[in-house]
Amino acid sequence: MLSQSAGVAIMLTSLVVLLITNKIRPAILFTAAIGSSYLLDWISLEQMMANFTNSSLLTLILLLLAAVAVEKTDILQSIGKHLNHQNFPLVIAKLGLSTAFLSSITNNTAVVASLIGVLKRNQYHSASKLLLPLSYAAILGGTLTLIGTSTNLIVNSFVVDAGLEPIGFFDFSLIGLMVVGSGLFVIIIFGSRLPDRCSQVDSELPYLLEAVVSTDSVMAGKMSKTIDYGHYNSFI
Repeated sequence: MLSQSAGVAIMLTSLVVLLITNKIRPAILFTAAIGSSYLLDWISLEQMMANFTNSSLLTLILLLLAAVAVEKTDILQSIGKHLNHQNFPLVIAKLGLSTAFLSSITNNTAVVASLIGVLKRNQYHSASKLLLPLSYAAILGGTLTLIGTSTNLIVNSFVVDAGLEPIGFFDFSLIGLMVVGSGLFVIIIFGSRLPDRCSQVDSELPYLLEAVVSTDSVMAGKMSKTIDYGHYNSFI
């Protein structure tokens, strides 16, 4: 008979493999894992339901909603304007500081998702040179506060379940500031070595706007001309 510890090890290994292959949605995998654990009598019904009503999970969902609300404001547009600069180290510094700050008060994953569109519209630097610093800055910013990343919230829930004092909101902010400072320094120094894979010509999609001149129009018989509107060409 397969022992519980061996069964859990096999389940976790299978879960990791399936997550890497990305063939099945993570939500389905985790639900199947916890459901199988209950059916195999590895956990009780109370323990299973406790995972669905975890206060840290509820906090994480609220943080995601807060990030969506921030995305609807002018904050991201303001950040995008300040990032449109030819000085690449200055852009990386501004991007790192703003991303780290937003990641410390909202969910870092949602911050990255919200800023991707802003970086793709940068006029001076391709997204391939900005997306990796964005991701690293969000990870670093998540170390500043308790709600900065979902990992902190999950660990705090384990601490509370163990009957210990919950982690304070700024308990590791001092260490986080040192981590953010040193991490951003490395990103600024070596960020210019990131590949530039964006081609301005290849990224443009051809659009053709065509107008038909009627026979009784004042434009009939006149020489056609091309009006260039950036990526759009109109022929009259």
